[in-house]
Amino acid sequence: MRRNRAPAVTLTDEQRQKMDEAVLAVIRSYGPDRAGVIMAAPIVMEALKGLPEEKPDYRYVGEALQRLKQAGKIELVRGLWRTTSPTA
Repeated sequence: MRRNRAPAVTLTDEQRQKMDEAVLAVIRSYGPDRAGVIMAAPIVMEALKGLPEEKPDYRYVGEALQRLKQAGKIELVRGLWRTTSPTA
């Protein structure tokens, strides 16, 4: 049985960048926060409207968090996402 029941959705680089910028803006403005709070932010909800609806919203936010983490812009500390530097 498949673990990942969400269909594969290919996003353009522009869509990925828009989502990443929205998530990073929320973390910068609100400070360290949980993923659920980041997902409920108005700027992230607006970015989600432009994405395909085949995949659940939390998956898009999770993928953006992982891309930003791999880029070294954010880190997870005690369950809260925060920027790694003031200029990140």
